[in-house]
Amino acid sequence: MAIKNRNLKKGIYSSFLIGWRIETNWGKPFSVLLVRTARPISSALILSFMYTITSQGTQKEDLLWVLIGISTWGFVQNQVEFMYWAIVSEREWLRNIKNVIISPTPFIVYLTGRSSAGLPFGLFSFTVILLTSNLLLDLGIKFSTIYFPYLFLAIILSFIILFFLGLLTAGITLSTPKYPIGVGEALVGVLYLISGSIVRPEILPNIFQNISINLPLSHLINLYRYALSPSFRTASYDWNALIFTGLIFSIFGFLIYSFSFYRARSNGKIDQQTMY
Repeated sequence: MAIKNRNLKKGIYSSFLIGWRIETNWGKPFSVLLVRTARPISSALILSFMYTITSQGTQKEDLLWVLIGISTWGFVQNQVEFMYWAIVSEREWLRNIKNVIISPTPFIVYLTGRSSAGLPFGLFSFTVILLTSNLLLDLGIKFSTIYFPYLFLAIILSFIILFFLGLLTAGITLSTPKYPIGVGEALVGVLYLISGSIVRPEILPNIFQNISINLPLSHLINLYRYALSPSFRTASYDWNALIFTGLIFSIFGFLIYSFSFYRARSNGKIDQQTMY
């Protein structure tokens, strides 16, 4: 169905508001942001104390490496989570997914707006974790040494790549009966371990090292590290790896979503409640 640019903007904006209000339960924005960032902040502090005690404060570069990975993971967790939760909530709980699909706004536009509501949470979590960790642990992140063009570009690329990762999880969620919530959480959890967020890829088994190297998330997190600290600028950044893996991954995620969406509609399962 053709859709005008004006309707496209209104569709994304309306979907964003719906996603924000559903996820925040109509609460005050600042209070909700604090609650949503409590878990990543606590994880960062726990890992910080573990690293500080075991290394006796001598390996701050490793600690900085981990904390940047944790802070950037807030983008992944929030944006991807909002995408597959949109499927689960509309189909299993609100039972409104058929009305959303047949509305003038394309379903993928609706998912774009819903997942965009996770971006403020990711930005707030990213900022708070880095500021708190740098203040308490003296990590050496200085305003004057940050490559802001690289940082802003990393945030934009995060939204694009994570959108297609969200589509991938949304497509799998559409095709998974009884346990749709666990699919997205399991996928995000596995990526958390093998994408170079908290575990260096070189210490993983060979098969997981190869997977990690070919994940755009690994290169994206390294871009954040490159932008934030001179400690990770010993060599020029590998833009080719990020662009190539990001492009392949985006195409793959879109194809999986398109196939799953078409299959679910063809089999009449697009609005079939299957959860216990």
